[in-house]
Amino acid sequence: MSVYSLKQEQVLHTTLDRVWDYISTPINLNDLTPEFLQFEILSDVRGQKMFQGQFLEYKVKIFPAVWTTWVTEIKHVVDYHSFVDEQRVGPFKIWYHRHVITEVPEGVHMLDEVHWVNPLGPIGDVANSLYVGPRVRKIFDHRYNRLEEIFNGGNAVNQNAQMSTNLTHHAH
Repeated sequence: MSVYSLKQEQVLHTTLDRVWDYISTPINLNDLTPEFLQFEILSDVRGQKMFQGQFLEYKVKIFPAVWTTWVTEIKHVVDYHSFVDEQRVGPFKIWYHRHVITEVPEGVHMLDEVHWVNPLGPIGDVANSLYVGPRVRKIFDHRYNRLEEIFNGGNAVNQNAQMSTNLTHHAH
């Protein structure tokens, strides 16, 4: 079994309240998810804030013409600081995504840490090299760029070089 990890950090030039309000509103996942996933929230989250123990159900396109249901549980919520979304049903054997925001002199430091395990053992490892890993990277590139646009007022299409990102693999 191989565990893959991605770590992404950025500074948003705004207040902790604004960032928390945005990331703790589940409907905003639509805006933070790239179009190629054709992501659709199936849970009724209109007007809702996330909460400890909340289950969110989505439909997502994982391959051309292949859709799957993805259910995550919101856990370990520390208001105005952090939360975790963990996959309960979906395309991964394990998906653990930790979000942390911290006030810094320049605004708000945002950290995303994701750890995932693909299904199918060695076949999943090959799939990660060829397809899954690059797709996860694209998802977080899109997320980074959208947050730059929303909070830093810029068109961040070519700012990937400023990201602090590590994509690592750990075999167990």
